[in-house]
Amino acid sequence: PVPPTHTHSNMAGDRIPAVEHQGQTLPTEAKEPVDLDSDLGGTVLTPSYLAELLDQGRLDREKLEGSIRIEAAAPLQIDPRDHCEKEMLFRNQAFHEVGNWLRISGLESEAGQKLNGRLGRVVAAAAAATAANNNNTKGGRLAVEVAGEKKLLRPECLQPLADNERLHLVRLFCRGDRENGARSEIWPLKLVIDRPSEVCSFSSRVGVRIHVTRIESDRELNKDEDFENPWLSHLMIDAQTGATPLPWHRRPGAALAWREDGGILETKDICLLLCFIDKLLPRYRSEEDPVDVEKEVTQEAFEFFRMDEMRAAEGDEQERGVWWGDHGFNI
Repeated sequence: PVPPTHTHSNMAGDRIPAVEHQGQTLPTEAKEPVDLDSDLGGTVLTPSYLAELLDQGRLDREKLEGSIRIEAAAPLQIDPRDHCEKEMLFRNQAFHEVGNWLRISGLESEAGQKLNGRLGRVVAAAAAATAANNNNTKGGRLAVEVAGEKKLLRPECLQPLADNERLHLVRLFCRGDRENGARSEIWPLKLVIDRPSEVCSFSSRVGVRIHVTRIESDRELNKDEDFENPWLSHLMIDAQTGATPLPWHRRPGAALAWREDGGILETKDICLLLCFIDKLLPRYRSEEDPVDVEKEVTQEAFEFFRMDEMRAAEGDEQERGVWWGDHGFNI
C-alpha cells in the first residue's frame, strides 16, 4: 500500500487521498488509469484501479510481478567502480576496521577479564568512539559491540581471528543503514555458514558460487524504502531471465555476500560482478540482440570482461586505474 501524502478534489468537491508520482499528484481512488510522463513510458495505474483489474481478471498478477522484477533489474544509477575507488581510498584493510570481528584479550581489570576470549565487532573507529562517549581520557580506543553491549577497548586488546575461523565477506547495505553500497568485512565463519542463504545466479555461472545471507540492519528501520537495496537486487538477478526473483527485488534489507569455498571476497569483487551484470542487462529486453546466456554468461566470458577492465585501467590510469587497485581480484 502507498501511504497518502496529499489530498485531491474530485468533480463533486470531495477531498480524497492522493500520492506523488514523479512530481505529479495522483488520486489514489481514481477508477481509470492516469497517463503520466515517465522515463519508463506506459500507463500508471492507481492502487484502487489496479485492484479492480486484478479482481476482474483483466490483469495477470504473474505478468505484473514479472514486469516489476524486470524494472527492478534496470542498470544501477551509480557506477560500482566509483564506490570501489572510495573504499580503497578510505579503508586500509586493517583488522581493526569498522565492521570486522575480533577476539578480545589482555584485559586486566576484574570486569575486563570476563571479556577475554570473547568475540566483538568494531562499530566505530577511535575518533568517532571517543566523540560519541564524550570521554577524552579514552582517546584511541575502539567502540566494540560484545553481545549487544558497546565497550571502548584499546586496539592492542583486540586480536584478529585465526585463518580457519574467519570469513572475508562483503556487507551489502540497504538504504536505511548508516553506510551505503558495500563494504569488505571479516566475520567469524561459524556466525555465517549455518544461516539461511541463497546462491547468486550469475556468480555460479561464472565460476565462483557466492552466497547471500540476510542480516539485521545496523540501526532501526522505520520506512519501507529503508529496506531497499539496489546492489543486492542486482546481485541476485536471474542469469536466465535478467529479472530479480521476488524475494530479492523489493525491500530485501541488508545482507552478507560470501564465497561457498570460504575464499576471500572483497568489495571490488562484488563491484566487478555487478559491472558485468549491468553490461548485459539492457540486452535481456532486446529483440534484435538478445543475450545468449550459454555463451555470454560463462566463466570464459567473465574472465574476458575482467581482463578488459584491467587493460582499460592500465591504459587510462588517471581515469580508471584506482578502481580496481594493484592486486587484482579474488574471483
